[in-house]
This record gives sequence, C-alpha cells and structure tokens, in this order.
Amino acid sequence: HPDWSPDGLRLVFSTMGAASRDLWITDADGSNPDHIVICDTCSVADEPAWSPDGKSIAFVRSDTLYAQDLAGATPRVLAHGGEMHSFAWSPDGDRLAVSSCVEDCQSSEARWTTSLIRGDGSSRIEILGAAASVSWEP
Repeated sequence: HPDWSPDGLRLVFSTMGAASRDLWITDADGSNPDHIVICDTCSVADEPAWSPDGKSIAFVRSDTLYAQDLAGATPRVLAHGGEMHSFAWSPDGDRLAVSSCVEDCQSSEARWTTSLIRGDGSSRIEILGAAASVSWEP
C-alpha cells in the first residue's frame, strides 16, 4: 500500500520481511531508500499514509493506529481496538476518520464503527453502525 507524499516527491510503503513488515520512504524514482524503524519488537506495519503537511505518517499495526512524526519522535497511538479496516487524514490534517470492525468481523453480520480522531490522538468520537471504508470530501 504505497502512498505519495503531499508534494509528490516521495513514497512511503510497507515491505514484508521474514518476521515483520517495515516502512520505507524513497524518492519518487525509487532512489534514496530510508528505513523507518518504528518498533524493534512490533509486528506488522501496514497501510502507511502521509499527513497532508508531510510531517507525519499514520499506519496500522495489529489493532492499533499510530502516527509517526518524521522528525524521529516515538510513534503516538491514535486509536486502539477492533479490527482496523481503513483510515483517512482530513484535508487540513487535524483529524483522521477510522473504520473498525468491533463484532462478528468475519461474518455478514459484522458491526462497524467509524471514529473521528484528532491527529495528536487527544480526542475520539465514535459513530456506531458506520460503513467499512472512510474518506473525506473537501
């Protein structure tokens, strides 16, 4: 799941290694690869997405949504719990919409929730019975 940086000059993507998936950033032509070490003991890092200002990358690891500042700080937890399905940054980068399955995830009776979360993880509002995919309209 690669994602273009807001300026179109770089890509972030996950790769699958022997024991985990890691995140990488490269220039658009594939040069200058930079490995992002997020957690030496964690498992899968998947579905990375640039923040609109290009300063952070959000990603899912197991049942947790994180944001990693590219300045090198420790990743911050934005949402935890449920089976994360999709997320999207708001156009201004202030919030993320997150879709999670919270019950009967493998059946047609699955129960979904959509959460609106501040980009710093400080506030979360849940809307039960929402769709499995999320996006923002300008």
